[in-house]
Amino acid sequence: MNVTINQNVPFFQASSNSSNPKPILNQPVSNLEESVIKASRPNIMKKIQKATAGLVASIMSFFLAPQMMSGAEYQKKIFEGLKSRNNICMLSDYERLSTQDRTNLETAVETTNRGAPIRSNTSSPYPAEVNFNNDYNTPQFQEGKEIKQEQKKKKFPILAIAAGAIGLTLLVYLLTKKKNNDTTPPNPNTPIDINFTVYNHTQGKIGTYKINTTTGTKTDINIATVLEYLRTHDGDNTKANVDDKRIAIRYATQNNKIGNFIAYSNTGAASITPTTNMTNIEAWLMNASNKAPYNCVDNDTFNGPGGQMYLGKRNYTVKREDKDGYTGPEEVWSGKIDGQEGVFIQMRKAMNPFGITYSIFTIDPNSTNPDYTYGYGKCNGFAGVHLGNHIEVNPVALNQNPIAMIQIGVAEKHENDTIVDDLCGRDSSWTITNTDGNFNSIGKDLYAYVLVKDTANW
Repeated sequence: MNVTINQNVPFFQASSNSSNPKPILNQPVSNLEESVIKASRPNIMKKIQKATAGLVASIMSFFLAPQMMSGAEYQKKIFEGLKSRNNICMLSDYERLSTQDRTNLETAVETTNRGAPIRSNTSSPYPAEVNFNNDYNTPQFQEGKEIKQEQKKKKFPILAIAAGAIGLTLLVYLLTKKKNNDTTPPNPNTPIDINFTVYNHTQGKIGTYKINTTTGTKTDINIATVLEYLRTHDGDNTKANVDDKRIAIRYATQNNKIGNFIAYSNTGAASITPTTNMTNIEAWLMNASNKAPYNCVDNDTFNGPGGQMYLGKRNYTVKREDKDGYTGPEEVWSGKIDGQEGVFIQMRKAMNPFGITYSIFTIDPNSTNPDYTYGYGKCNGFAGVHLGNHIEVNPVALNQNPIAMIQIGVAEKHENDTIVDDLCGRDSSWTITNTDGNFNSIGKDLYAYVLVKDTANW
């Protein structure tokens, strides 16, 4: 907050032959005014502290000064202030006096000042106007100046301490408030409209759904209710064939990347506690057109409950690393061979089925700290293995068949990324891939299901 004092704004003088006040120009600026001017140019890093302390000091000086002196001292302060043009604020002090006290002061001013006495002027924005002369060297003026200086010495310690304490408290409050989490509503139970964009998780947008609720209140988002609303409004029924139990609620997509996690349920309704920044969020329903066995993911206990994203993240770096003296073509992993796309190409498409990205991985042959490695190896005699930090296929066990290696590679990467194993009680490749090496529709639904429901954020 910047405060500017205009030194050319005049006081007013009541003319002896006119009821209209006229300005007194070119009067010297008092010491008090000079200090205010200096204080009005704070350093940019300290403007909050100085503005706060100055404001508090002014207010406390105005209200506390009368209580810090006797009635006689208070009247004398006003009297001397009026004579010496100390500050226009003295006129507010003058207004505090009783009618008799005002009369006494008017008489005193009229006697000691060679100008006109205090006059009433209802057209003025101030309670009274004063005609001061320019003689500042009278004994009365010097005496009044000494009294005022003594009063300032008495008041300063108390006001300085109070102003400093209050200013510091306000500064701490402002800085603390800025750091608060804006997702927490300042006032619970504030009415809020929440607009949902509703998606089929592998087919795309179905429509929009809206509710009216209040912040801080637990609210259930029921799949059946959402679907009924979509059927009677703008829903795309061609994409509305969804699972009736599984729903994920997330913040809005940003930069074509899926939004942060809010809630998930596989019981038909997800509960959220709305905050003020939830006016536009997303509801993700799971595609049912391929009859994907989502329960096989939910019931998997390979390494924790129900399928999770490996390392709890969405952005991976991977690196080629063969083991056991085995090797094979890179095209099986990141290219195209015998007319079939490699493992990573197919999986990358499943991570972005219709324009919204669920996860990203980068192949970096120079990485010194990859999230996991891939390649060829003995696989303990199996066709393929996934170990968390490494996946591989066995070219010998698969007779060097590129299509078979792609098929097993897709299954091992799926299991590694979602922390599952042998979906539905058998080798996952039987469920999620075809014999031509394709990552099939069921596999894509199950893979995307874990990515959409997981709590991992970018």
